[in-house]
Amino acid sequence: MVWRRWLIAQVALLGVLAVLALPSSGSAFSGVPIFLTANGPSPAVLTLGARGYPIWFNQDTVTHTVEQSEAHRARGRDACSDA
Repeated sequence: MVWRRWLIAQVALLGVLAVLALPSSGSAFSGVPIFLTANGPSPAVLTLGARGYPIWFNQDTVTHTVEQSEAHRARGRDACSDA
């Protein structure tokens, strides 16, 4: 009986994690892939909506960091540039 409850709890936890990690296409939040390559980020320019967020993929052999630029910070924007 204990094993059965443990199994049910594990399946429920897996379901909750799947819903949080993989939102549906109609979800309020949407991730946009950005690939960091040897030639720079792809896409090079991207505008995200209020509920969009970047998902970074480093496809280069060099480690990259992403920082918010001073100009956008001064204007109160959330734009980032590859540094």
